[in-house]
Amino acid sequence: MANTIVMTPEEEDRTAGITRSFDGHVFSEETPIIISKSEYHTVISDFKYEISPSEIIEVFGSIEKFEEAMNADYGKDPELFIKFDDFMIDRDYSGNREDDWISDRKGGYEIEYKIVKNIE
Repeated sequence: MANTIVMTPEEEDRTAGITRSFDGHVFSEETPIIISKSEYHTVISDFKYEISPSEIIEVFGSIEKFEEAMNADYGKDPELFIKFDDFMIDRDYSGNREDDWISDRKGGYEIEYKIVKNIE
């Protein structure tokens, strides 16, 4: 009569060359595990545009109307809001951009690590 060897699930996995995570996901001992790090930051980007007054007046009729469009509420005056938005989209800020990474500067950002589970 042959002796039967009973292995625990961990021993069976080790013999098969696999490792399981806490949630039961199977990893091959030969395949690297990919770790994803996500950082959630707060940043304020400040763009500077140089636009000639004559160009503003040509499109909006006056500087005052331009300022009104700049502060337009889409819910109250969608046409004026869209006119301003379209005008600005066509403009180039020519590298005049400053980013203030508030969360980096103050150290107040969230970090999340997770294992990327590849389906093989």
